[in-house]
Amino acid sequence: MELTTKELMECFVNPTKSSLILTIQQLGNCTAKELMAHQPEIPQATLYRTLKHLTKIGIITVVSEKKVRAVTEKTYGLNTSFAPDIEKMIAENNGAAYFQLMSSFTLQLLAEFKAYSEQPIIDIRHDGSGFSATPIYVTETELQTLAQEIANVTKPYQTKGTDPDNQQKLHTMALVFTPPKEN
Repeated sequence: MELTTKELMECFVNPTKSSLILTIQQLGNCTAKELMAHQPEIPQATLYRTLKHLTKIGIITVVSEKKVRAVTEKTYGLNTSFAPDIEKMIAENNGAAYFQLMSSFTLQLLAEFKAYSEQPIIDIRHDGSGFSATPIYVTETELQTLAQEIANVTKPYQTKGTDPDNQQKLHTMALVFTPPKEN
């Protein structure tokens, strides 16, 4: 089944789907049991139904299966083959699809801030949340270099480390480079 842009966008807007996609991205290949351990707020039936749907539309793939007693345990991984769809959008300079992708991205961030702000007890100063924007003047090459340097700096933090006090909490770090403004 070929993934449509609409299906791809819906995965990033839907909190359960995007959460599972992000978790699989962070953990690498993992089982449903491992996903349940990292996403205890997602009911088991919803998790399995969502995994089935994400597999059907091709966002994730079953990378291996093994028999555990009477059950077949599947290991899931991200399917990166939908990246050509995004590359096609870029190659075609499809502004409408690009804007839709950005809108979905922004809506997902808003959903995370909304869920946080609706919790009965929050500590904005100490929970490690915030946002900012700063202007930068760069060439296309400098921007690519900056993006790669940021990716290198954040890579060690994309998986849960070996914190003996278990104080690490999952945050989403979003970095946005806006299109250039005309001088």
